Amino acid sequence: MEPRKRKQKPEKDREKQDGSKRCAVSVCRNNIYKGYSVYSVNTVKDDKVQQKWRDFVKDSRKDNYDKQQAKTVYICDGHFEENCFDQSQKMQWRMGTRKKRPSLTPTAVPTLVTPTDPHFWIKKSCQCIKESSSAICNCEIISKSQVTLEIEEEKRKNGRKQPRFLREKEVAEIVKDLTNIDVGTSANHMDMGSNEVVQETQDVEDKNKTTCDQECQVDAMPPPPKPLKPKLQPKPKTRNKYIQATVVPKIKKFYYRSRGVQAGESMITPKPGPATPATCSCPCSCGSTSSIAGSKNPPSKSIKEPEEEEEEEEPDVGLDSDSDPDWDPSQEDEGIEESDIGVEESFVSANGDPCPQETPKYLVFEDQLIELFKYCPKCTEQCKVTKVQAKSFGTLVKIKQRCPKCSFSREWDSQPRIGDVPAGNLLLSAATLYSGTGPTKAAKLFKHLNLQGTSTRTFYNHQSTYLFPAVVTNWRSQQAALIQELKDRGEPLVLGGDMRADTPGHNAKYGTYTLMCLKTYKIVDIQLVQSNEVKNSNNMELEGLKRAIAYLYSHGLVIDTIVTDRHMQIAKYLREEQSQITHYYDVWHIAKSVKKGLKAASKYKDCEVLKDWTKAVVNHLYWSATSTPSGDGELMVAKFRALARHVINKHSNHGEHPEWDSCAHGVIEPRAWLKEDTKAYDKLCEVILKPYLKRSLVKMSPLDQTSKLEAYHSVMLSWVPKHTAFFYPGMKSRSYISALHWNENGNREQARNADGTLQYGLEFPKVKEGGYTVKKILKPCTYDYVADLTRDTIHLAKDRKKDVGKNLPELQTKPTLCSAYDRPEMEEAIRLHMENGRFQRT
Repeated sequence: MEPRKRKQKPEKDREKQDGSKRCAVSVCRNNIYKGYSVYSVNTVKDDKVQQKWRDFVKDSRKDNYDKQQAKTVYICDGHFEENCFDQSQKMQWRMGTRKKRPSLTPTAVPTLVTPTDPHFWIKKSCQCIKESSSAICNCEIISKSQVTLEIEEEKRKNGRKQPRFLREKEVAEIVKDLTNIDVGTSANHMDMGSNEVVQETQDVEDKNKTTCDQECQVDAMPPPPKPLKPKLQPKPKTRNKYIQATVVPKIKKFYYRSRGVQAGESMITPKPGPATPATCSCPCSCGSTSSIAGSKNPPSKSIKEPEEEEEEEEPDVGLDSDSDPDWDPSQEDEGIEESDIGVEESFVSANGDPCPQETPKYLVFEDQLIELFKYCPKCTEQCKVTKVQAKSFGTLVKIKQRCPKCSFSREWDSQPRIGDVPAGNLLLSAATLYSGTGPTKAAKLFKHLNLQGTSTRTFYNHQSTYLFPAVVTNWRSQQAALIQELKDRGEPLVLGGDMRADTPGHNAKYGTYTLMCLKTYKIVDIQLVQSNEVKNSNNMELEGLKRAIAYLYSHGLVIDTIVTDRHMQIAKYLREEQSQITHYYDVWHIAKSVKKGLKAASKYKDCEVLKDWTKAVVNHLYWSATSTPSGDGELMVAKFRALARHVINKHSNHGEHPEWDSCAHGVIEPRAWLKEDTKAYDKLCEVILKPYLKRSLVKMSPLDQTSKLEAYHSVMLSWVPKHTAFFYPGMKSRSYISALHWNENGNREQARNADGTLQYGLEFPKVKEGGYTVKKILKPCTYDYVADLTRDTIHLAKDRKKDVGKNLPELQTKPTLCSAYDRPEMEEAIRLHMENGRFQRT
């Protein structure tokens, strides 16, 4: 009985099995089984490009192309020009390093009605320089993807899968026909770096022979492996450190060396065992030998490099990736010669020594560090490595290396010394202080990371000896330059002053009074007052202002205006003792009290409507001050108090001031006006018509405000937080650092987008209760002042000047607050605590 034969389906039915994703162009019905890539219009993100795809298909078809069918449009890559594909992926596809086919660019649009060969951009003519008849044209070496495609097409025609050995045989035959290379024998290859043909040695079994070009001097290379199957071969395991360029064939692994190859040490790690000499078999017949793996002695360095000769000019074949079919993106950086690690010019000081401040630093693990000293650099034997343990080293690690065979020994330090201080320890203390970090927090970070660092005692020692003097001297120099700049302006000063307490409440220990120039927004002077220097904490602000004014007068500056908050002692002092100075109140401090009063009044019964008027009242207060640039206090009062008639819809005949008898606004829309003789209206009048508020309105500043000064007080929190207590020198030095930071970054420009537009951001502060604030986004901060501080710190340590801080009056300590009281003995205090405590303790 004859076996049943499989029924062959018609050609039309067989085409349906090839896949449903066919090209929608009328003259083309290609799919992936015909060697094409098919793209869906839904994968295109740009709507305009999608519409161009659909229009291209619609114009090519003569039948009725409905909208439902247009939603699932597929177009093959035969309708796209060469520049529509990704250039880098296209080059990788040519070289066989990319399995997937090149993808389209986001803006690719089909333009070719008649489909082209799917690999039309692979079959390009090349310009090859054939030095001999045996040279191989690089463009003739086709990619693995193209060979595989032809085999797959042949399989589809036969309708069955061929055995593996037959498929491999077909691949070898196709490669042989296209490249004229016998896979099992040696071949001639062309060095792309020198354009010289190098003949590979025919003896594959001799493992000691190596291949190199005519420029090779002496170097041991591993023997070429046995012939492999035609595929992209891996890179050689060893490479000389002087290699400039390497040609890696795609069909069979050969070992080449370019013109840039000179003699050098092997990169293979020495292993115990007898040395194996390798004789050079290059055409130069130098006959030299070199010792590689298994050698106990280091490679000889006595071989001299040949003198440089003038090379002949070679024809320019171009460096474009499109004209070099052997270019492999994965090996793009292999031909770059790595330069020796040295000290860059930016890391070198004026006298030629490496600058520890600018030198990069890395985090190195101990076991990796010990590994570097494991073998003797003289005899390559394993050494005895000892890490010296000492608490005083901090970030410094000291290694002792001793070889038991050749008696080689040395000591190695991980960092240089600045004077008698390890550079890493000093720079770590400097970075801790200048960044505003506390030593306790830094020590906690090191502990969690198990990172060796300095102790808090070492930090405080560096701080008092080197860091504080560097801060004071830098602030003095910058302050002197700023005062000289203000003198050169020739204008009286307009200053803003305010005090910042070190702790919340009314029992602060320190008060930092700051004077800022409101024209340049730079800190002119800072005065630190301790509470036991005056009667109580409330008198610290007045004392700070007196000291600051006296300091500016001593340097020949003239003060015209001072803008402060509503501090009563300061107002009396400026009114009676400094009458030549014009004193204004900051509007924000007045508006804050008005807003607070209206918020409290709106909580009463039948007064909830005042919440809707709060923002309008505060805005009217600011307008009353800014619309009066002359500073006429009575006019500003009349403008603001006219609000009492405005809220009841009366806008004329105010009678407060002859120049202000009616409202300045025009016709306004109807709104929910307040009614006279109501509780809400009476509460509003109580807030805005207070006699004390009237005295403050007279002195509102019409132009300059202290908002920048308040912003500086927020910046101070990074260096002088209120939850941390500091001694007097630390408080003063940290305040100076914050002033240095502000003077450098207080006037930063607004950042811009890529298109040049200004950047803004939205914030939702809690105080606005759901309202937002539009804020400018400024450029990032700079820290040039930190480099100056660190440089001065290094100079002090290098010159071993440890007594500079003792002679600076800014760093002289003040008597502590508890110095006025008797200090009991510790044992007696503990006994009384245990006996007279609120709770009985056993």
